[in-house]
Amino acid sequence: MRGVTERPEGVEAGSARLVGTETASIVSHTKLLLEDPATYLRMAQKRDVYGDGFASEKIVQAARRALCLDPETRRPFLTND
Repeated sequence: MRGVTERPEGVEAGSARLVGTETASIVSHTKLLLEDPATYLRMAQKRDVYGDGFASEKIVQAARRALCLDPETRRPFLTND
């Protein structure tokens, strides 16, 4: 129930729709989802448009690799340089 969004990925992916704030528009779009199974199913499909939920784990792994940290001890790998 907005005219703009800071999350255009959802609209582009088809899992969200901007319908504005006018009552008639909100009612017609809601009615369409409730009465048209094909429209509902297209919007209801799972899409990972905002990521897979594992960003922090990936960041930690990347930081450990960049810092050459052993994942078991969390200490720097010993090198013979």
